[in-house]
Amino acid sequence: MLRALLLVALSVYASVDGHKILVTCLGISASQNLIMYRLADMLGARGNDVTVLKWEMFSEAKGMKLKYAKEIVYPMILDNQLLDKIRSKFGFIWADQSIFDTDFSYIKKVFSEFKGSCGRFLNDTTHPVHKQFMSTKYDAIVIHTLDFCSFGLARVVNNPSTIWMSTAFMHDPLAHYSGVPYPASFVPTAMSTFTDQMTLPQRIRNFVQSGIMTKAAEYFILSTYTEFFRAKYGDDFPSIPDLMRETQLYFINADPFFEYARPTQHNVIYMGGMTMEKPEPMNEEWTKLLENAPGEGIVVFSLGSVARTEYMPIEKKEALVKAFAKFPQYTFFFRIDGDVPTLPKNVRHIGWMPQKELLGHPKVKAFFTHGGYNSLTEATFCGVPLIMLPLMSDQHGNAKRVERLGLGVTLDKHSLTVESIESALSTVLLDKGYKERAMRLALMIQQKPVQSADLALKWVEFLAQFRTVDNLLPESRHMGWIQYHSLDVISILILAVFLILFLMYKLVCCCCCRCCRRSGSSSNDALRKRKHE
Repeated sequence: MLRALLLVALSVYASVDGHKILVTCLGISASQNLIMYRLADMLGARGNDVTVLKWEMFSEAKGMKLKYAKEIVYPMILDNQLLDKIRSKFGFIWADQSIFDTDFSYIKKVFSEFKGSCGRFLNDTTHPVHKQFMSTKYDAIVIHTLDFCSFGLARVVNNPSTIWMSTAFMHDPLAHYSGVPYPASFVPTAMSTFTDQMTLPQRIRNFVQSGIMTKAAEYFILSTYTEFFRAKYGDDFPSIPDLMRETQLYFINADPFFEYARPTQHNVIYMGGMTMEKPEPMNEEWTKLLENAPGEGIVVFSLGSVARTEYMPIEKKEALVKAFAKFPQYTFFFRIDGDVPTLPKNVRHIGWMPQKELLGHPKVKAFFTHGGYNSLTEATFCGVPLIMLPLMSDQHGNAKRVERLGLGVTLDKHSLTVESIESALSTVLLDKGYKERAMRLALMIQQKPVQSADLALKWVEFLAQFRTVDNLLPESRHMGWIQYHSLDVISILILAVFLILFLMYKLVCCCCCRCCRRSGSSSNDALRKRKHE
């Protein structure tokens, strides 16, 4: 009864004093949905009227159950055969293939459908989601990192209060369009396997990649979205990159204590760990399972929601199980799909697990993970050492972050053997330094002066109240590469120095010549005088 009264009071408060906020989400994976849904629900719990616009790609990629926010869904890809093919292609994660084996025609079709959903939405005027978006005056719009369409949609409804949210670290396009400095000498590009300590060849490669990545995204992806909007609203409609530059705030779902130190600015908000603010208690079944687990502790194995482990070769699964059997003093929670090899007594097959709550239990001694950013956020918050098995995308770079901080070790998926797995487990479980460093980082994250949730929620509400924060936007976001690095100024100064040196040289030469002429004239006069005498 008390809960019902509280919800009624909350809804009344939201309608009177709260802000109308839209949070967009690209429904590619459950892990991508989690952070956006969590932000929406927390904003709703503070009395705001919050709606999640989910651009749905895979229906099975669910978000968390919303308690204080609403959800509206618009399908991105209507071709079910193509969706099935995309799902099956996730098996390539485990394949030993080169770039020359890639089916580029398939990739082109996926991107075409992916981008085409934006143009379809613009003309789908009878769809309820289209009607709701166009008719609702939102005080702020939080845009998912890959949702490029919503930048144009916000412009269509003349809403300047946009927030671009990266669901992981700060990637290159976000840094570029926000005006944040990203010196290639010590800031590795997105998807890079480099750290902030690079050799000369690595810095050369990083420099080239940092310039290419943003330009490639602008030319091959963002230009298409610009064309959709200009086709409907005229050639004077701003380009998507220009709209990104006018974004008011930038949210980074990373913790600065885990990330590489880098230059930043006032309108870039690091809010990593927000999903860890209030972990829910585990149910009775899981509590008993943990308490009754035999041995010295538990090792959790999970490769996330994107990696389709049913495609994992059976010999790799067998290698994992055989390595686990060499540590009978530990219980392994083995989350795997598809064919499962014969399991030893200390390995328990798990279909689903409350990962966040599980990692926070004191009996968990290590986490065997693919290195997705949500998994790393949970592990670092709980102080759990890591065995990394990066599979794709940003996971290789994430593994480097873990190694740099001394939180764990990394395995290569292509050379996964019983010996390599056993060595990794021995290193992390027997060397207490990994646990000590993980716990120190966890305490720093938990006890930092301002918590992530406070930062994120208050900044969203601040923007919703004032609508723009133009005085936080740096002029650097409009500068070209030459202006930004003052190459024109340096060129002029170098030219001026050379000009001054040249004039000084000419002046010295002139003085020397005059002196020589005077000396020569004096000598001639003296010679003529002697001859005359």
